[in-house]
Amino acid sequence: MLPRNMAASGNPAAVPQDYYKPAVAPSSEWANPAVLGLMGFGTTTMLAGIANTGYTGFWTSSGDNVLAMAFAFGGLAQLIAGIIALRKGEIFAGTAFTGYGCFWLAYDFFVLNYAASDPTLLVSLMWFSIVWALFTFAFLVSAPKHGGGITAVFLWLTVAFILLAIKFGTLAPGGAYATTGLPNWLANVVGLEIFITGLIAVYVAFGILTNTNYGRKIIPI
Repeated sequence: MLPRNMAASGNPAAVPQDYYKPAVAPSSEWANPAVLGLMGFGTTTMLAGIANTGYTGFWTSSGDNVLAMAFAFGGLAQLIAGIIALRKGEIFAGTAFTGYGCFWLAYDFFVLNYAASDPTLLVSLMWFSIVWALFTFAFLVSAPKHGGGITAVFLWLTVAFILLAIKFGTLAPGGAYATTGLPNWLANVVGLEIFITGLIAVYVAFGILTNTNYGRKIIPI
């Protein structure tokens, strides 16, 4: 359906200049960085989930796209979002976005600088996952104050880090799957859980963006 003033004249120039632009009150304040932070985290996590599955062919991923996203969007963009949130006095969002931005940058550094043949690689990844599971659980305790969507993100993320710790621990020398490799079904469980974690974060970001843009609650988060 055409806007009434466009339909009347048939001339697109008759549409007011700001018709397609929601009104925004001038402000010296920083905008809410939650959409940027959650999108950076969510999209990168979704790619990481795909890379962790045991699927092949069309559904597989080399993981190189994860490294690129982990540096640019999951890392730098989320770090910027965290700094903005801290500047606005938001200790929960600011620490979370800054923390997970640093997580993705640390992950990039770790993967790119650790020799794949190093026998301690998998054990190191296991402890890396355990530490981040503890970090995430600390936020999960306070997450209910910030809504059901955020709580779901931290709940699924806590489980994701636990699953990753189990995965790397069982693949490490002496582990249950050290010689046989992770069964496809188990790899798929881990990968899909991680993918869903990222999808929930993207959904929450979508909800914040939409509700803020229209000035009313349209998407339940």
